[in-house]
Amino acid sequence: MSVTAADPVPVWNGLDRFVAARLVLAEGWTRRLIAITAGALSALAMPPFGFFPVLALTLPVLVFLLDGTTAAGGRARLILSAFGAGWWFGFGYFLAGLYWIGAAFLVQADTFAWLLPFAVTLLPAGLAFFFGFGTILARLAWRRGAARILVLAAALAMSEWARGHLLSGFPWNLVGYSLAQWLPFAQIASAVGSYGLTLIALAVFAAPAAVVAPAGGRRWRYPVAAGLVLIALGAFGTWRLKTTKVGTVPGVTLRVVQPAIPQDERFRPEAKAWILERY
Repeated sequence: MSVTAADPVPVWNGLDRFVAARLVLAEGWTRRLIAITAGALSALAMPPFGFFPVLALTLPVLVFLLDGTTAAGGRARLILSAFGAGWWFGFGYFLAGLYWIGAAFLVQADTFAWLLPFAVTLLPAGLAFFFGFGTILARLAWRRGAARILVLAAALAMSEWARGHLLSGFPWNLVGYSLAQWLPFAQIASAVGSYGLTLIALAVFAAPAAVVAPAGGRRWRYPVAAGLVLIALGAFGTWRLKTTKVGTVPGVTLRVVQPAIPQDERFRPEAKAWILERY
């Protein structure tokens, strides 16, 4: 793949043939399917699964898809291609991660069930615009080699901030929450907040993309650095949990009750006595 100053994609020296053919050079619906699949798999990093290492596989896919965008057809084509990669990735991520919202429409299903397909698709479609705008911003500031990973992390972190504040805000399933599920990792949020944690998570888990390009022994230092960041986060969090005093109020006892009552049962008048007894 040749590179010009107007199209600063990485130089692919010794790039694995599968990655080159299936990700960087993917077009049309193949490209969209790759993006939506990677996004959907990213939702495994969120509760109830909490398998955050999956992001080390899915975020590099987004990096490679953006590598495949080209300025050869003009800036408009570059922007549309970058937006498409981010939107389809985001749509898959939110579709898989927020599908459970549809359960609310099964309460009085005879009246509201018809709205369920719209709720579980239109909300993810709208939220995916933030990912799309983030990838546009990243691609316009794209750099060679590992620098592009930091560019993407910064752009998506800004788009996640925007998602949490614009149009009343919807900060559910921030990428940073993937790290917050392990209490030592979550402690750094005391210093950088949830959006700072999101920036760290994006930069760390997109780092494996640097292993593929550029060529040379230095390419491994970026994923190694990402691993060291995770170790440092864990060490800081462990230290903070052990050394921070937890305040208590003498004579006050709190009890949190989660009876796990099905959503549809809560609105049935005949279930009042059963619900009260369960509580």
